[in-house]
Amino acid sequence: MKAPKRARWRDARRGICNICGNPGPLTDDHVPPKGSVEPTARDLANLTHYLGQEMVKPVLMQSGIKFRSLCRRCNVELLGSQYDPHLNALSKKAASLLRAARYLAVSDKTALRVRPQRIARAIIGHLLAVEIRDNMATAPMSAPFQDTLRKYFLDPSAPLPCSVDVRYWVYSEDAQVIIRGFGIVSIRRKGILVCDLIKYFPLAFLVIFEPDPQLALRPHALMPDRALDLDDEVDLVLELATRPRTGWPEQPDDDEFVLFNDSIAYIAPATARGQPTLDT
Repeated sequence: MKAPKRARWRDARRGICNICGNPGPLTDDHVPPKGSVEPTARDLANLTHYLGQEMVKPVLMQSGIKFRSLCRRCNVELLGSQYDPHLNALSKKAASLLRAARYLAVSDKTALRVRPQRIARAIIGHLLAVEIRDNMATAPMSAPFQDTLRKYFLDPSAPLPCSVDVRYWVYSEDAQVIIRGFGIVSIRRKGILVCDLIKYFPLAFLVIFEPDPQLALRPHALMPDRALDLDDEVDLVLELATRPRTGWPEQPDDDEFVLFNDSIAYIAPATARGQPTLDT
């Protein structure tokens, strides 16, 4: 039996960009972006090791989770300049709301004005960064889901594809969870959702490929009108009372089970003081 591997966040300094596919120098992409969270030290571990309580030493990330996988154009000129500021603004407002709710009586529903096309591209861009191959000089994973997301991200005039749905909810826990290309299987409804997931205080986003209309989804749709222009604004509703369980979907409901690839499924709790970790 092979020994379980530690979580990976980098390989070479040069390779093929996970989004545009161009070769060249690779840059570190923070997932989630630094402007959305406080970049504190975190223990990065594969999700299966964490849930199964295997004794695998996590990787200490001193300034937040990052993956060396994107070219400068995709990381800085597109994500950092065009899309992250909108996700960061939403994250900061949602964080303030959750913190206030700990001490004050606040409304269960709050509407915030946002540009959902830019927020969707921010989420999708960072999720595409989460793939560290054994050889970064080889092309990133090609599949209908990933190829559709890349094409959408790189075309600022494109509507959200009909085969993609983005759901969101407030998330009040500190542990960050990132999973690419996993399945949520419903036993009772006999259906499956193929998804990407990112959760960090104060938000969670589930990107779904070819969602089954027969499966009721609890979180709100980020973009009910997928034909919105890049800078169209809508009111985004944050609900504090009605939301999925903290551990959903990586810890599924009784009538569900999940399937995911251990190499692209991560959890990153804040580093525990006194716990032995390896400084990278």
